[in-house]
Amino acid sequence: MREGDRVVAASSAPCGACPPCRAERPNLCDDLLFVNGAYGEFIALPPRLVSRNVVPLAASLPAERAAFAEPLACALLAIERARVEAGQTVVVFGQGPLGCLLGDARDVARGAGRHGRQNRDGGSIGSSTWASRAGSTRRPPATWSRTSAASPPGAGAEVVIEATGRPEVWEQAVDAVGRGGTVVFFGGCAPGTSIRLDTRRAHYEELALLGAFHHTPGTIRRAVEALQSGALVPDSLITHRMRLDEVGRALDLMARGEALKVLIEP
Repeated sequence: MREGDRVVAASSAPCGACPPCRAERPNLCDDLLFVNGAYGEFIALPPRLVSRNVVPLAASLPAERAAFAEPLACALLAIERARVEAGQTVVVFGQGPLGCLLGDARDVARGAGRHGRQNRDGGSIGSSTWASRAGSTRRPPATWSRTSAASPPGAGAEVVIEATGRPEVWEQAVDAVGRGGTVVFFGGCAPGTSIRLDTRRAHYEELALLGAFHHTPGTIRRAVEALQSGALVPDSLITHRMRLDEVGRALDLMARGEALKVLIEP
């Protein structure tokens, strides 16, 4: 990269040397370096982040779309953890911005052939939302109304992704999954919270309960590729545009559930 190049920076950088990094789980790095907060015209990035998690951008990619790279990378990690296959029924709990991006990430992963292939019968991955964020101003994309014929009614979903970060919804997610299914806990709950678990179901129905945290250098790059290629166009998730001096108001709107995504423009 050279001075003047357009880039997107992730919010963290793994060390590359600890046991999780060597095991190809860099999001669990023992020394994960975070760079949180960028509400300014300029930001100085540490050398490790520059070397590991700064990705060049094509001139054709609008900055407002590139801003989705980090949350999309997190959603892609969740889909990869779930090992979603074509023909499965996927249920996402949550109608926030990341709940919507999870539906898009599912389609991107399928289109890239990473964790699925089209069934011979033409079946497609379907999803719906069963739990919404209070006060949400938007509904998920229309494509979320698709359902799969692969699972008979009442059988439970094959994959359930929780994206609200509420313990009671974590429990509902487990209740919604079918025998042999996978639950991905994507929404982080407050520290110290716990949930009740039906141990009989977890054992005898072989449920897979997985956490999905953060992103990796690989998912950041795949997210940028999806945005640059047009495989994913998340522009409709931006409900408000505000100036840099309106950050406080933007955060208040988000906290009250009155905005989905706010674009801060210098």
